[in-house]
Amino acid sequence: MWGRCFQGPTIKITVKNRSETAEYHIHKSLLQERSPYFRAIEKFKEGQENHIDLDGIDLAAFEDIVCWLYTESFSLTLTDYTGSIVDAYAIADRLVLGKCKNMLIDRLRQCFQDVKSSVTILKLVHEYGYSSDSLLASYITDQLAHDTMTCEDWAIGQEDGEEQFCKDGGSWCLR
Repeated sequence: MWGRCFQGPTIKITVKNRSETAEYHIHKSLLQERSPYFRAIEKFKEGQENHIDLDGIDLAAFEDIVCWLYTESFSLTLTDYTGSIVDAYAIADRLVLGKCKNMLIDRLRQCFQDVKSSVTILKLVHEYGYSSDSLLASYITDQLAHDTMTCEDWAIGQEDGEEQFCKDGGSWCLR
């Protein structure tokens, strides 16, 4: 089956983010194998023309997705989890890449277990917002609840009328 995925026509995907633009030519059969989005797009102009424009996409994160499409693996690390894992997750969600999303959640979970810090989770929520219907939101909620219940030195309070989170009795971590 995989041999078929690397044959035949490609789809030109133009990725735009602010002033940056990049073009990728990805095997159409591979995209259709991985995503119901690309199977369904055949019915539309973009699918017939074999050209798709994606706006508002982080180019580095899209390259990680392309790598995953061909290898089912990532080179993403903890060093820049918000700029890579979460951005790649958002792209995988947009392109309906279910297996990819699950692998990214597993990678994010491993990163947080390695760091053992809920402050980074709070930063993630603060930076990317919170949509209660996403797998990412479910993970963040579960991990934050776990960390809060297992860490005695967590406190939730108010400062200037806004709810704040703090750890170790130190400075406030999230406003």
